Amino acid sequence: MKVIYHCYGGSHSSVMAAALHLKLLDPTRLPNPLDMIHLPYFDKTQNSDFGRIRYMGTDDSGHDIYVLGK
Repeated sequence: MKVIYHCYGGSHSSVMAAALHLKLLDPTRLPNPLDMIHLPYFDKTQNSDFGRIRYMGTDDSGHDIYVLGK
């Protein structure tokens, strides 16, 4: 299965949701700014990225996880 997290810009909400899904962030505590900055694609969306599905990783069940800015 492929999972696509999407939001308006594709660099904040969708990236955070995908990171939680992929266990790149600890769900039991709030991330600090350094945790967020080190995530792939966090606050790094370019105009050419809008409408493009970007791969974030594969989860423990083998599902591919993506983000999309609309």
